[in-house]
Amino acid sequence: MEELLDFIKEQNVFKKLTGDYIFYSTSSEFWKEAGVESVADFEHWKAKQDFEQEFRSQGNRGFLPFDPDSKSTQELHEELAKLKG
Repeated sequence: MEELLDFIKEQNVFKKLTGDYIFYSTSSEFWKEAGVESVADFEHWKAKQDFEQEFRSQGNRGFLPFDPDSKSTQELHEELAKLKG
């Protein structure tokens, strides 16, 4: 968990440097509840968020076309690239 929190702190610094002031939580309880316990889990969580955000921004409502938990992080990135087309 310590490695994950260090990684998230680094991500928050990058967001601050780029002017994005919506930071990721640094609470270990938050990430435990989200089912994220490692950097790989965080990357998968982030990919799911990115896909859903893009899907919704295109005006899609209702269910996602697939269960994001059934896809790997790489597959989610591929689906996101297809969606952005």
